[in-house]
Amino acid sequence: MDHMNTVFKFRTWTFLLSGISMLLLGRWWECMARRSTWRRILVASVIGFFSIMAIPTMMGLMSFKIGETPTLKGLAFLHQHSPYVENAVKWMQYHIEGTPTIVETPGQSFIVSDNLVSLYSGLPTYLGWRYHAVVRGLSERELSERNADLHYIYDSIDALKVYEFLGKKNLGLIVVGPAEKAQYSSISLAKFKQFTDLFTALVETPEISIFGVNGRYTLKDN
Repeated sequence: MDHMNTVFKFRTWTFLLSGISMLLLGRWWECMARRSTWRRILVASVIGFFSIMAIPTMMGLMSFKIGETPTLKGLAFLHQHSPYVENAVKWMQYHIEGTPTIVETPGQSFIVSDNLVSLYSGLPTYLGWRYHAVVRGLSERELSERNADLHYIYDSIDALKVYEFLGKKNLGLIVVGPAEKAQYSSISLAKFKQFTDLFTALVETPEISIFGVNGRYTLKDN
């Protein structure tokens, strides 16, 4: 929904003001109806004009196009922008039980390539878009601490200590995608694949891997 923040907030006020206007116009109509015919026609024309003008605003909700036809399906964006994330998200939705917390590199607000797994899977993330995290109640101190935690999780080469830390924080899934590969060394990221007694590779593609923290996630009986 964050991608539609500006859209739905603007339209909320648009529909609210339109509703108030229609109430006022209705009252005006009631007053004018007691007078001459031409005034009733004038009022009806005004109401009709505003009603017609509201149609493009309502239809604008369908104006965001992905591909050849308009759609409100979020995964349609992924299908075009990051199909490898779409496949990973669909796998998680079908196989992951409950709501384990995701570990992924935090991004900047409204950058479409950041935090895609948590955004589209619906699973909680340890730290999402920085600005939004603060706006929604996370203090600057907590933001800094969580950012340092994520840096430790990805950058440390001590797999056992990282595993214990993940358990302490009750974190269940680890994303290793383009953002993580760009920020951290392949040596430090290799621990998630190397130590299979601590981590399990759930999704593996050339672009993205998702690892489960053993004992901190559950698979559905599909």
